[in-house]
Amino acid sequence: PDTLAARSCLVSRFCRRERAVCNAAGRRRPAEVGNASPGHAESSFALSSGRRVAMIQATNKKALELCHFDQSKHVYIEGSENGLSFGESSAFAVEIHFFCEPSSEPIEPPGHQQGPAQWHGHQVLLSKFNGCVSGEYRIGLDAQRHVIFQREVDPWIVTTTDVIPLHEWHSIVCTYDGQFMRIYIDCRQAAHIACGPQKTDLTSPTMLGADLCGYATAHHFEGYISECSLWQRCLDAAEVKALATSNPLNHKTLSKDLIAYWCVYQRADMRAPVKNAVRLIGDEQFHGQYIIEGTPLLDKWRGWLAAGGEALPRITLPASSAGVLNCGPRFSPESALHVHICGSASVLSFGGTSAFTLAVLCSPKAPQGPQTAARGSGAGGGGDGCGVLLSKFHSGLRGEYKLGLDAQLRPFFHREVEPWDMVSPVPISIGVWHEVVATYDGVAMRLFVDRRLVAQASSGAQFTDQVTPVLIGAEYGGACVQNHFNGYIGEVRVLDRAVAAEEVPGIFTLPSKTTPLQRGLLGRWRPVEAKLDEADGRVTLFNSVAPRTPSQPFMDAMVKRSTITHPLEITLRPGVRAVLVELGTITPHTVQWRRAIDMVSDRDMYKHYCYLGTSVALQKSLLQALDLHAHELVVKQCSKLVDMADAALKKLHDDLRQKRLDVRGRGSALYREWFFHNPISFLRECDGDRCEFWRFRYPGRRERAMHVLVEQARARYPPSREGPLIISSFGSGLLYQEFCHVCKLMQAGYRHFRLVLVDTAYTPWKQKYLARDGCCRIYCQPSSELLDDMMRPAPAYSAPGTTKETLDSTASTSVNNAISFVMYNDALHQFVQWFSTCPDVDMQVLLYDSVDSYIADCALAPNEVLAHICSAIDYKDNDKLLEDYVNHMATNTLRADGVCIKLVTRTGEHAPGVYVEDRNKQVLHTVMLGSEFDSHFSGHCAECTV
Repeated sequence: PDTLAARSCLVSRFCRRERAVCNAAGRRRPAEVGNASPGHAESSFALSSGRRVAMIQATNKKALELCHFDQSKHVYIEGSENGLSFGESSAFAVEIHFFCEPSSEPIEPPGHQQGPAQWHGHQVLLSKFNGCVSGEYRIGLDAQRHVIFQREVDPWIVTTTDVIPLHEWHSIVCTYDGQFMRIYIDCRQAAHIACGPQKTDLTSPTMLGADLCGYATAHHFEGYISECSLWQRCLDAAEVKALATSNPLNHKTLSKDLIAYWCVYQRADMRAPVKNAVRLIGDEQFHGQYIIEGTPLLDKWRGWLAAGGEALPRITLPASSAGVLNCGPRFSPESALHVHICGSASVLSFGGTSAFTLAVLCSPKAPQGPQTAARGSGAGGGGDGCGVLLSKFHSGLRGEYKLGLDAQLRPFFHREVEPWDMVSPVPISIGVWHEVVATYDGVAMRLFVDRRLVAQASSGAQFTDQVTPVLIGAEYGGACVQNHFNGYIGEVRVLDRAVAAEEVPGIFTLPSKTTPLQRGLLGRWRPVEAKLDEADGRVTLFNSVAPRTPSQPFMDAMVKRSTITHPLEITLRPGVRAVLVELGTITPHTVQWRRAIDMVSDRDMYKHYCYLGTSVALQKSLLQALDLHAHELVVKQCSKLVDMADAALKKLHDDLRQKRLDVRGRGSALYREWFFHNPISFLRECDGDRCEFWRFRYPGRRERAMHVLVEQARARYPPSREGPLIISSFGSGLLYQEFCHVCKLMQAGYRHFRLVLVDTAYTPWKQKYLARDGCCRIYCQPSSELLDDMMRPAPAYSAPGTTKETLDSTASTSVNNAISFVMYNDALHQFVQWFSTCPDVDMQVLLYDSVDSYIADCALAPNEVLAHICSAIDYKDNDKLLEDYVNHMATNTLRADGVCIKLVTRTGEHAPGVYVEDRNKQVLHTVMLGSEFDSHFSGHCAECTV
């Protein structure tokens, strides 16, 4: 007989036996789940020896087929990466009904050691787990069919002594209440164990019938899974017992905090989704997709696994093509090329006795000789003349480790503690690919070259450095990037554990279904796959390992060619008021970004940042569209929040409905096409006289003011390697003038900037970030990737004595602050990304939320933050209050030779002018602007008539 018929026969025998008991007991489960439409599955429920299991009638072969799982089938739950996360001590409960019927010999995928048990030959029923990267929980059967419940914290796993029989329907319930993990088999407690808080994983998806192991699925369940329920709270013993006779969808107690109920067989065909029967607030409903083959799943993982939307890394080693070796970018002292890993300063810090592994696949092309850049001296391994492969080291200041080759091509490994350096006694060959691996296990340093141990030494605790970022192919010197590697680097891996000697031969093994990524892997970068044909020269290397926690940066990397660096020590001092903004992730550059590299062009003065100077109607439409986009992001992130007493949440949703009705027109459509994806507007500047916003007025005048700024900078502070050009700006808005300033200065030859942005609008932005990180180094990333609690408006509750007007006002302020936070976060991320990814530019961005904060830091570290130029072009005309702020800032924050450049119409004047003043408000230079700098000199503009 065919396989399905055989399975039906087994189920039929069991159904007949259980149905008799059920009829005798006179009890049944509520009928809602079984109310399938014609063509859907029928179901029956039986009670045997005090337990209830959900079964499918043996005659319904279609239902059996729809809920059958094997090595090629599993269900992916959409939106589960964030929504079904139960990190820290979050309570939850799961109920699963299944029929175990293995159709093959037990398989043994590689799995990974995680606590006392390995998942060799195990079968997973439900998981949110990637065995080689991250995870939170998984539930399944081991090779002997004991039930296993795992969370990512010691003691890791609780296992039952009961064995699940084959060819029978059973129910298991797994719960966690913040202290204990418990397993119930057929409503009877079978095992429990104490367990504490775990890490939160917002990257791994929830799956039925399998889990992830690197790039592929593994540990597939073989049999039938009829239904699964999920609660965002723990169930007590009485509620678990109630499941024997009750449908959680309709039960008064069991329906509380029920967030998912999947009946796998209640769908039209194999291609139909597995619907979640629980209706949830918001867009995310956690429906399941029944995937029959593994290949479609790989496409789904691209976004989170590649951490940047790019395709998964090609799993190929450097290979020849048409006689040309595909080796990626050439690292050398002459090109000064190196790779900067964003957000690595804290994540890849291994201070004290923390264990770690560094692995580099490299091919030297020449002896590692003298460097072209000026070099500092320090205690670093190899000294001058070495070629550094991987480093977290700033010579003369701080550091932790570096791995490289000395002048004789001998690999060395350095930590910031005795014995400092370990050097291989044998050099490696030029033009040959070599594997260099360094490990530290908390006691000893070990160095492996081409899979052989060549040196080891005892070593103790070292200095912790969470400031210096990690570089590939070089290290930081006193005021430069130095000791560049000479050759090619194929791949780099960093792990937060010391790999064993027997693991070293496979450390660069390509990921596959049978060979997953290593446990503890934090980062994997492949310079060999870098795209070197980008039109704007910007090259990004994506980390192919997803972050483990939502607050951890993605650690994508940028290819850089700048050799000069200027340490910014003020952010390490107590009492500092500045926030240093750095990239935490990099999004791929769109075609529009690459086209816009010539944004500030001398040939076309009408290409300006964003939507400056468009017609009044279009301006308002674009501003509304921008506000609506930020509002939608906040609502999406808050979709899981349900708090009926929070007036701010209610107002958030009410305002969104109204804005969707209000935002119409060409501006909304144009916004969707290019805003934030292309910060350069190709719309013609216009409508100067009738524009009611100073920010959008007279682009010709603004253009002239920026030329004055560049002229003053070149005359007073020509480009120099001695230090950065420090520019402060008040009233930064959404960074329009600063973007144009820096672009024009780059055209004039400047490559080193320290930009100080002062605006009271940064107050909520700064408060929310500091509440998360508690430090003055911020890794800025797109708002869509921020933590939910950062996006939530501050709750507004009705307290005794609170009036309706006061509550409404508080709620409105809270919502506006949340939307403002999103707008500024996205703008800052795009701004910092644009300049940070430029290969030969070094730019530092400091934020202040008040002039007085900036003045306080000038007293704390005058050499680092006192400005050469204070610019004030982007504030309202004839606004004396804002001009007073500008004068106050210029007086107290300019260097002795610094200048303040303003574009303003003075009292009593009919035309504006560009005024260059010293810090005592003495006018040094004036450029009066007449009507020839207007946008409407042609007398007619098509934009104004739209």
